[in-house]
Amino acid sequence: MNGAVFISQNPLISDIEIFPAETPTVVGRSIMSDISVPDVLMSRRHCEFQIVEERVIVRDLQSTNGTIVNGELVADSVLNEGDVLILGQSEFTTEFRRSAK
Repeated sequence: MNGAVFISQNPLISDIEIFPAETPTVVGRSIMSDISVPDVLMSRRHCEFQIVEERVIVRDLQSTNGTIVNGELVADSVLNEGDVLILGQSEFTTEFRRSAK
C-alpha cells in the first residue's frame, strides 16, 4: 500500500493524506501536529494514523470530541476503503492508494 487519503466532505478543509512511516502521523488543529486541520472542534492532537502490514489504523489521542468511524466512537480502529471518519466537525471518506502490480 502506498498510503491512504481521507477525502474531506467540506470544501474549506483539505484532504488528509498519509504514507507508510516508522512513526504514526498525528492529526489535530495545532500547527505542531504532523497534519494541521483548521477545525475548532478538533483537539490540538486529535488522533494518529499509521499503516501497519497493509492496514490503516486510526487511534484517538484522548480528544475532547472523540474519533468517530462509521457512526461509532472508537479508541482505535482498522480502517477499510469507504469508511467515514469524523474528527471534530469534519467528515472524511477513506480511500487507499495502492501501487500498480
